[in-house]
Amino acid sequence: MCKTPSSRLLQRLIIDVVILIALCCVALVALPKLLPTQRRGFFCSDTSLRYPYTASLLNRVHITIAVIALPAAVMLVVEMLWAAVRAARKTNPGSANGNAVTTGAKRTGVQQFIFVGINIPTFVSEFYKIVGVYFFGLALVLIALRATKNFVGRLRPYFFDVCQPQLLETLGSGLACERFDVPKALNASTITGGYIEDYECYELAASAELLSMARQSFPSGYTSTVCYAMFFIVFYLQARLAARVFLLLKTLLQFGFVMLAALVAIERFYTHHNHWTDILAGGVLGFILAAFATIAVADLFKQLPVKKRKTRDDSTRIYGYYGVNRVAKYY
Repeated sequence: MCKTPSSRLLQRLIIDVVILIALCCVALVALPKLLPTQRRGFFCSDTSLRYPYTASLLNRVHITIAVIALPAAVMLVVEMLWAAVRAARKTNPGSANGNAVTTGAKRTGVQQFIFVGINIPTFVSEFYKIVGVYFFGLALVLIALRATKNFVGRLRPYFFDVCQPQLLETLGSGLACERFDVPKALNASTITGGYIEDYECYELAASAELLSMARQSFPSGYTSTVCYAMFFIVFYLQARLAARVFLLLKTLLQFGFVMLAALVAIERFYTHHNHWTDILAGGVLGFILAAFATIAVADLFKQLPVKKRKTRDDSTRIYGYYGVNRVAKYY
């Protein structure tokens, strides 16, 4: 029995939601349990781990706004604007007496299909498709971040300040690197010269969550997610606002989003929450996955070829567009 268009759309919607929920569960629930954070040692002479801990200027609320609310709002507004532009430019070929032969939905370019008796505007369906691709790419970013952070286990710049490591064989008698600044005459090299793996963090130094975060520096999570969101919007605006009338507006918006990503990266370095290599790796990861989602998955920059042919009386031209199956269709 053939399925109705509404049932097919509902089935696709359910599949999309299930896939996104599954990817988020893998990134946020499964990977933290399956991949415990790698326990790495340190050199007491490593000055890159001796920065003081300072509270971040950004929190999860800021990142949620930048990664979810802002991109969704931008894409919704752009899709509404794009639908209006297409409707304004849409030609209405008439019959021999000049009367329009298209329906009201086709003439305005607003209506695309009907779902369970509800008329779905074009911008809503387009918004759903691009937002679905965006969240799919964001889920991939989260999976890559969680797997890399736990597998690498790089110590953050403030590790010594929040951990205050103690040697296991001298547990409770003092910090492992407490003699780091003592002159060599006191034989401090026996402690500071080697790679220390057998240590425990001072139990009252910091909370368990902060100690866990102190071992997850590479790559920068805030930088990766924000760079992905901002570069996705940049690519999206480049494809959607291709008309020259939007050139200045598009350039200004793209510059603002890139600067926002740069400010987040600078904040992570300024507050000593990530090494500069962590920030660079996070930015590259976000850029690559944003390009992958927009170019390979959403296919925003794809140009559909147009075929032309003449009718027998040569009175009109009929245009045909290649469909998904690469079959020429003429109207």
